[in-house]
Amino acid sequence: MTVRQNSVRHSLLPGLSIIGCILTAILLLLTANQLSAQGETRPRSPRYCGRCHEEEYAHWRDSAHNLEAFQGERFQSVWDRQRRSSECLACHTTQLGEGDDAVTYNGVTCAACHVAVDDTYDPDEREHVMMSIPKSSESCAGCHGGDHALTYLEWENSAHNGPREVGCLDCHDAHTGDTVQNDISALCGSCHMQPVPTVSAHMHINSGCTDCHPASVKTDNVHMGGSDPAECTDCHMVIEMEEWGRYLENAGHSMTVSLAACTNCHGSLHEMQ
Repeated sequence: MTVRQNSVRHSLLPGLSIIGCILTAILLLLTANQLSAQGETRPRSPRYCGRCHEEEYAHWRDSAHNLEAFQGERFQSVWDRQRRSSECLACHTTQLGEGDDAVTYNGVTCAACHVAVDDTYDPDEREHVMMSIPKSSESCAGCHGGDHALTYLEWENSAHNGPREVGCLDCHDAHTGDTVQNDISALCGSCHMQPVPTVSAHMHINSGCTDCHPASVKTDNVHMGGSDPAECTDCHMVIEMEEWGRYLENAGHSMTVSLAACTNCHGSLHEMQ
Protein backbone atom coordinates (compact mmCIF):
# COMPACT_ATOMS: atom_id res chain seq x y z
CA MET A 1 0.00 0.00 0.00
CA THR A 2 2.83 2.33 0.93
CA VAL A 3 4.60 1.66 -2.38
CA ARG A 4 1.41 2.42 -4.30
CA GLN A 5 0.90 5.68 -2.37
CA ASN A 6 4.49 6.75 -3.05
CA SER A 7 4.20 5.96 -6.73
CA VAL A 8 0.98 7.96 -6.96
CA ARG A 9 2.58 10.85 -5.09
CA HIS A 10 5.60 10.87 -7.42
CA SER A 11 3.39 10.73 -10.48
CA LEU A 12 1.51 13.81 -9.27
CA LEU A 13 4.60 15.91 -8.52
CA PRO A 14 5.31 17.08 -12.10
CA GLY A 15 1.71 18.12 -12.56
CA LEU A 16 1.67 19.94 -9.23
CA SER A 17 4.88 21.74 -10.14
CA ILE A 18 3.41 22.95 -13.43
CA ILE A 19 0.23 24.09 -11.66
CA GLY A 20 2.36 25.89 -9.08
CA CYS A 21 4.29 27.72 -11.81
CA ILE A 22 1.08 28.73 -13.53
CA LEU A 23 -0.44 30.04 -10.29
CA THR A 24 2.76 31.97 -9.53
CA ALA A 25 2.76 33.53 -13.00
CA ILE A 26 -0.90 34.51 -12.62
CA LEU A 27 -0.17 36.07 -9.21
CA LEU A 28 2.75 38.06 -10.60
CA LEU A 29 0.67 39.23 -13.54
CA LEU A 30 -2.15 40.33 -11.27
CA THR A 31 0.34 42.17 -9.06
CA ALA A 32 1.90 43.90 -12.07
CA ASN A 33 -1.51 44.94 -13.36
CA GLN A 34 -2.42 46.27 -9.93
CA LEU A 35 0.81 48.29 -9.79
CA SER A 36 0.15 49.63 -13.28
CA ALA A 37 -3.32 50.71 -12.29
CA GLN A 38 -1.87 52.57 -9.31
CA GLY A 39 0.70 54.40 -11.44
CA GLU A 40 3.82 52.26 -11.12
CA THR A 41 6.87 54.55 -10.91
CA ARG A 42 9.65 52.20 -9.82
CA PRO A 43 12.93 52.78 -11.69
CA ARG A 44 13.35 50.72 -14.82
CA SER A 45 16.47 49.59 -16.63
CA PRO A 46 17.47 51.14 -19.97
CA ARG A 47 16.77 47.82 -21.66
CA TYR A 48 13.20 47.98 -20.40
CA CYS A 49 12.80 51.44 -21.96
CA GLY A 50 14.36 50.14 -25.15
CA ARG A 51 11.47 47.77 -25.75
CA CYS A 52 9.45 50.72 -27.05
CA HIS A 53 12.09 53.40 -27.60
CA GLU A 54 14.28 51.25 -29.83
CA GLU A 55 16.08 54.00 -31.74
CA GLU A 56 16.84 56.09 -28.64
CA TYR A 57 18.08 53.00 -26.80
CA ALA A 58 20.35 51.99 -29.69
CA HIS A 59 21.90 55.47 -29.78
CA TRP A 60 22.40 55.53 -26.00
CA ARG A 61 23.79 51.99 -25.85
CA ASP A 62 26.82 52.92 -27.96
CA SER A 63 27.31 56.35 -26.39
CA ALA A 64 29.80 57.72 -23.87
CA HIS A 65 26.92 58.09 -21.40
CA ASN A 66 26.74 54.30 -21.31
CA LEU A 67 30.23 53.06 -22.17
CA GLU A 68 32.55 55.74 -20.79
CA ALA A 69 30.77 57.49 -17.92
CA PHE A 70 31.44 54.65 -15.47
CA GLN A 71 33.23 51.88 -17.33
CA GLY A 72 35.71 54.12 -19.12
CA GLU A 73 39.39 53.72 -18.32
CA ARG A 74 39.86 57.42 -17.55
CA PHE A 75 37.04 57.51 -14.98
CA GLN A 76 38.12 54.27 -13.34
CA SER A 77 41.70 55.54 -13.06
CA VAL A 78 40.67 58.87 -11.53
CA TRP A 79 38.10 57.19 -9.28
CA ASP A 80 40.79 54.87 -7.88
CA ARG A 81 42.96 57.91 -7.09
CA GLN A 82 39.95 59.48 -5.37
CA ARG A 83 39.68 56.36 -3.18
CA ARG A 84 36.44 55.45 -4.95
CA SER A 85 34.58 58.40 -3.50
CA SER A 86 30.80 58.03 -3.52
CA GLU A 87 30.51 61.67 -4.63
CA CYS A 88 31.76 60.69 -8.09
CA LEU A 89 28.89 58.24 -8.51
CA ALA A 90 26.28 61.01 -8.39
CA CYS A 91 27.06 61.72 -12.06
CA HIS A 92 28.82 58.56 -13.25
CA THR A 93 26.04 56.19 -12.18
CA THR A 94 22.27 56.49 -12.03
CA GLN A 95 20.98 55.94 -8.50
CA LEU A 96 17.24 55.52 -8.35
CA GLY A 97 14.50 54.67 -5.93
CA GLU A 98 14.48 54.32 -2.18
CA GLY A 99 14.43 51.47 0.29
CA ASP A 100 13.65 48.07 -1.23
CA ASP A 101 13.18 49.64 -4.66
CA ALA A 102 16.62 51.30 -4.73
CA VAL A 103 18.77 50.34 -7.71
CA THR A 104 21.98 51.64 -9.22
CA TYR A 105 22.85 51.45 -12.90
CA ASN A 106 26.34 52.11 -14.20
CA GLY A 107 26.58 55.14 -16.45
CA VAL A 108 24.05 57.83 -17.29
CA THR A 109 20.83 55.96 -18.03
CA CYS A 110 17.38 57.04 -19.21
CA ALA A 111 16.10 57.87 -15.74
CA ALA A 112 19.01 60.21 -15.04
CA CYS A 113 17.43 62.73 -17.39
CA HIS A 114 13.81 61.58 -17.74
CA VAL A 115 11.81 61.75 -14.51
CA ALA A 116 8.14 61.26 -13.75
CA VAL A 117 6.13 64.47 -13.96
CA ASP A 118 2.67 62.94 -13.48
CA ASP A 119 1.99 59.71 -11.59
CA THR A 120 -1.48 59.21 -13.05
CA TYR A 121 -1.94 57.60 -16.43
CA ASP A 122 -4.09 55.21 -18.41
CA PRO A 123 -2.32 51.81 -18.70
CA ASP A 124 -4.30 51.15 -21.88
CA GLU A 125 -2.51 54.06 -23.57
CA ARG A 126 1.08 53.58 -22.41
CA GLU A 127 3.21 51.53 -20.04
CA HIS A 128 4.48 54.26 -17.77
CA VAL A 129 3.70 57.60 -16.23
CA MET A 130 4.30 60.85 -18.09
CA MET A 131 8.03 61.56 -18.23
CA SER A 132 9.95 64.80 -18.61
CA ILE A 133 11.85 65.56 -21.82
CA PRO A 134 14.53 68.10 -20.81
CA LYS A 135 15.63 70.42 -23.58
CA SER A 136 17.30 73.33 -21.80
CA SER A 137 21.05 73.64 -21.36
CA GLU A 138 20.49 73.94 -17.62
CA SER A 139 19.40 70.29 -17.55
CA CYS A 140 22.95 69.29 -18.57
CA ALA A 141 24.59 71.55 -15.98
CA GLY A 142 24.08 69.15 -13.08
CA CYS A 143 26.92 66.95 -14.31
CA HIS A 144 28.61 69.05 -16.99
CA GLY A 145 28.91 72.16 -14.82
CA GLY A 146 31.05 71.02 -11.91
CA ASP A 147 34.51 72.04 -10.80
CA HIS A 148 36.18 69.54 -13.14
CA ALA A 149 33.46 69.42 -15.80
CA LEU A 150 33.57 72.97 -17.07
CA THR A 151 31.47 72.66 -20.22
CA TYR A 152 28.34 74.41 -18.97
CA LEU A 153 30.23 77.11 -17.07
CA GLU A 154 32.21 78.00 -20.19
CA TRP A 155 29.11 77.95 -22.38
CA GLU A 156 27.26 80.14 -19.88
CA ASN A 157 29.85 82.89 -20.36
CA SER A 158 30.19 82.45 -24.11
CA ALA A 159 28.60 84.22 -27.06
CA HIS A 160 26.44 81.13 -27.58
CA ASN A 161 24.57 82.05 -24.40
CA GLY A 162 23.47 85.38 -25.82
CA PRO A 163 20.31 86.98 -27.16
CA ARG A 164 20.20 84.28 -29.83
CA GLU A 165 20.99 81.28 -27.65
CA VAL A 166 22.71 78.23 -29.07
CA GLY A 167 22.06 75.54 -26.46
CA CYS A 168 23.55 72.09 -25.87
CA LEU A 169 20.94 70.27 -27.95
CA ASP A 170 21.33 72.62 -30.89
CA CYS A 171 24.71 71.01 -31.51
CA HIS A 172 24.61 67.70 -29.60
CA ASP A 173 22.36 64.67 -29.88
CA ALA A 174 20.79 64.05 -26.47
CA HIS A 175 21.33 60.28 -26.54
CA THR A 176 24.68 59.84 -28.27
CA GLY A 177 26.31 63.05 -27.06
CA ASP A 178 27.80 63.40 -30.55
CA THR A 179 27.26 66.43 -32.74
CA VAL A 180 24.08 66.43 -34.79
CA GLN A 181 26.15 66.72 -37.99
CA ASN A 182 29.33 64.80 -38.76
CA ASP A 183 30.76 67.72 -40.73
CA ILE A 184 31.74 70.15 -37.97
CA SER A 185 32.34 73.09 -40.30
CA ALA A 186 28.91 72.54 -41.88
CA LEU A 187 27.36 72.47 -38.41
CA CYS A 188 28.96 75.78 -37.45
CA GLY A 189 28.22 77.18 -40.89
CA SER A 190 24.51 76.40 -40.58
CA CYS A 191 24.38 79.48 -38.35
CA HIS A 192 27.55 81.44 -39.01
CA MET A 193 27.42 81.33 -42.81
CA GLN A 194 23.88 82.68 -43.02
CA PRO A 195 23.60 85.84 -45.13
CA VAL A 196 22.95 88.91 -42.98
CA PRO A 197 20.56 91.48 -44.54
CA THR A 198 21.81 95.04 -44.75
CA VAL A 199 18.34 96.57 -45.05
CA SER A 200 15.95 95.81 -42.26
CA ALA A 201 13.24 97.44 -40.18
CA HIS A 202 15.48 96.84 -37.16
CA MET A 203 18.51 98.74 -38.45
CA HIS A 204 17.45 101.98 -36.78
CA ILE A 205 17.31 100.34 -33.35
CA ASN A 206 20.31 100.97 -31.14
CA SER A 207 21.51 97.36 -31.05
CA GLY A 208 24.07 95.17 -32.73
CA CYS A 209 23.48 92.77 -35.61
CA THR A 210 24.48 89.83 -33.46
CA ASP A 211 21.65 90.55 -31.04
CA CYS A 212 19.49 88.76 -33.62
CA HIS A 213 21.91 87.12 -36.06
CA PRO A 214 24.88 84.79 -35.48
CA ALA A 215 28.27 86.41 -35.81
CA SER A 216 29.48 86.12 -39.37
CA VAL A 217 32.58 84.09 -40.10
CA LYS A 218 35.81 85.57 -41.40
CA THR A 219 37.54 82.89 -43.42
CA ASP A 220 41.12 82.90 -44.64
CA ASN A 221 43.02 80.93 -47.23
CA VAL A 222 45.70 79.82 -44.81
CA HIS A 223 43.70 77.96 -42.18
CA MET A 224 40.51 77.17 -44.06
CA GLY A 225 41.80 76.67 -47.58
CA GLY A 226 44.04 74.13 -49.25
CA SER A 227 43.70 70.37 -49.42
CA ASP A 228 43.52 69.89 -45.64
CA PRO A 229 41.58 72.84 -44.20
CA ALA A 230 41.22 73.31 -40.45
CA GLU A 231 37.88 72.71 -38.79
CA CYS A 232 36.25 75.55 -36.88
CA THR A 233 36.72 73.58 -33.66
CA ASP A 234 40.47 73.23 -34.24
CA CYS A 235 40.82 76.86 -33.18
CA HIS A 236 37.63 77.78 -31.35
CA MET A 237 36.99 74.64 -29.28
CA VAL A 238 40.38 73.34 -28.16
CA ILE A 239 40.14 70.92 -25.23
CA GLU A 240 42.92 70.93 -22.63
CA MET A 241 43.47 68.55 -19.73
CA GLU A 242 45.20 69.51 -16.50
CA GLU A 243 48.80 68.34 -16.14
CA TRP A 244 47.92 64.97 -14.61
CA GLY A 245 45.39 64.16 -17.32
CA ARG A 246 42.49 63.75 -14.89
CA TYR A 247 40.19 66.72 -15.41
CA LEU A 248 39.36 69.23 -18.09
CA GLU A 249 41.15 72.52 -17.69
CA ASN A 250 39.51 73.87 -20.83
CA ALA A 251 36.36 72.19 -22.15
CA GLY A 252 36.44 74.16 -25.38
CA HIS A 253 33.05 75.78 -24.97
CA SER A 254 34.08 79.38 -24.37
CA MET A 255 34.57 79.63 -28.18
CA THR A 256 37.67 81.79 -27.70
CA VAL A 257 40.93 81.03 -29.50
CA SER A 258 43.43 79.96 -26.85
CA LEU A 259 47.21 79.74 -27.12
CA ALA A 260 46.87 75.95 -27.32
CA ALA A 261 45.02 76.37 -30.61
CA CYS A 262 48.24 77.73 -32.09
CA THR A 263 50.74 75.44 -30.39
CA ASN A 264 48.75 72.30 -31.26
CA CYS A 265 49.58 72.89 -34.92
CA HIS A 266 52.68 75.09 -34.89
CA GLY A 267 54.58 73.56 -31.97
CA SER A 268 55.71 75.13 -28.72
CA LEU A 269 56.29 78.87 -28.41
CA HIS A 270 60.03 78.45 -28.91
CA GLU A 271 59.73 76.04 -31.82
CA MET A 272 56.93 77.57 -33.86
CA GLN A 273 56.91 76.67 -37.55
